[in-house]
Amino acid sequence: MVFVDDELLRLGLETLLPTLSLRIKVRYFNDVEQVRHALELSTVNVVLATPDSLAGVTLTRADPGVAAPRTLLLIDERELEAGFDVAASPADGYLIRQTLKADTLERALMQLSSGEMPLPAGLGRMLISRGAGFPFGSARLTFREQEALTHLASGMSNRQIATRMRISEHGAKRLVSSLLLKLSASNRTAAVVTAIKYGLVRETTPSRP
Repeated sequence: MVFVDDELLRLGLETLLPTLSLRIKVRYFNDVEQVRHALELSTVNVVLATPDSLAGVTLTRADPGVAAPRTLLLIDERELEAGFDVAASPADGYLIRQTLKADTLERALMQLSSGEMPLPAGLGRMLISRGAGFPFGSARLTFREQEALTHLASGMSNRQIATRMRISEHGAKRLVSSLLLKLSASNRTAAVVTAIKYGLVRETTPSRP
């Protein structure tokens, strides 16, 4: 699903997406109600949007047992220069719209499909600099992220976290990805080490499968 409020950007995406080697079906929307209706009636795996277009929109399914679609946000480089607020625009991945090309878009979609988080180098450097001396910068953990962090520190896999929290495995992956981003950690182990260092969780003995 492509949901952007900038006509020029939408036209550019309409040109780029058909050139990708991925086998995908694309639908374009420019109205919030259309988006909500589409989520209720069909299976949307990825929503490609801008922060402005998704402002105030909650991407949920009519069936609570079905995981929400993954979100790939296109950020304007001026927003990045101004200090983009990730906490205010949470997503599964990010791209800079001014540097958008077919190969970067295809790579980002492939990363999403494998559970990874596409993250531009500029945004990554900004988050790391914000976290100097304290892992969060201006962001704070949500209650569910704190719960997932506790299970992560116990050595649980994404599947085990999902079972314990009664959510989908994709939902667990999304929480773990958010934790890695907020803790400026390159992997799960680094996230736990940082969390223990700052007293976010206690050092524990890894749980057995």
